[in-house]
Amino acid sequence: MTKKSKIEIIISSLIIISSAFIIFIFNNRQQKIDNQTRVAKTELRKKKKELKAIPNEVQKKLEEANPDSSNLKRVKNSTELKDKGTELMQLMYTINSDGTQKEWSERNAKLLKLATKDALNGAGSNYKSQGINRMYDLKQTFLNASFSSGLTTDKDALEGIILVNYRQTSNQQDNPEQQEQAYLYKYSLKDHKFTSLTLLGIVKDSKY
Repeated sequence: MTKKSKIEIIISSLIIISSAFIIFIFNNRQQKIDNQTRVAKTELRKKKKELKAIPNEVQKKLEEANPDSSNLKRVKNSTELKDKGTELMQLMYTINSDGTQKEWSERNAKLLKLATKDALNGAGSNYKSQGINRMYDLKQTFLNASFSSGLTTDKDALEGIILVNYRQTSNQQDNPEQQEQAYLYKYSLKDHKFTSLTLLGIVKDSKY
């Protein structure tokens, strides 16, 4: 074997050894990177899960801190009841005998979105025909309404009393009257409307 051949063999061996060493180092580093990536992904999933649980934990803590409020859902339900109830009473106690039949029909269509027909029939004279309003030249102006709710065995319903204040004039009255009427109500949290209204009568009656 010539001297040149020996040198070529030595150089080739060094190249092979160097290449193997470089490959080993690369694979070792890549394995470390892969391990770090897996750990990072696991931590990320864990953090996302923790962040997702925060709202539920906050609500749970609020409920534990203030159990008398019967949780935040009741607050939301009470707000819905007040909003829908005020809209209902405002429609019922805003009557103008000079209005057109079209306006009256639109008013009744809006009422049926807030309460069932049975509930409106139970509400008394405020679901009367436009003809009767014209006969008595009836005009009513809604002032305000207040709502109380009590415990009910039906978790999907609220029950209580509505007090509505309004001003009324007609051709049978010498002076305008401000009156307050009371209703028993039942409100469905599933249907988001009043399913029962029972007129209890006038609570307060004052003339101007």
